[in-house]
Amino acid sequence: MALDQQFFDKHEKQEQARKRAGQLEGKHYTAFVEEVKALKRSGDLDAAAGLLMRLLDAAEREARVSGPDWPIAPWYFVQLAAIYRKQKSYAQESAVLRRYVLLHQDKKSGPSADMLEKLEKAQSLEVQAAIKAGL
Repeated sequence: MALDQQFFDKHEKQEQARKRAGQLEGKHYTAFVEEVKALKRSGDLDAAAGLLMRLLDAAEREARVSGPDWPIAPWYFVQLAAIYRKQKSYAQESAVLRRYVLLHQDKKSGPSADMLEKLEKAQSLEVQAAIKAGL
């Protein structure tokens, strides 16, 4: 019985650490989805992008605490990349998608084909924009 209690206590501490790591302003990062959607609907893309950057950090903290194969939800990365695409900030879009891919390259599942395609498209747009700008 003592071993069962030790296992339970250890698991409970790990779970609490994971939840703390994934918090932003006292709430789990997943609790901000509707706020992100509302900011985007209202056209406040800069505020949505700022919030999403902070949510990405919280999601990454949670994944680090949870272990090497803990998945990081792509929704936050996709939303931020979409904002940057709409703003024609292709370098920032590429950076966000690259960040996701790099975070997943060592995981068992790896990055999804969809995310790799998004990154390839963003990088192509980034190069085209640089050429057009004469860089």
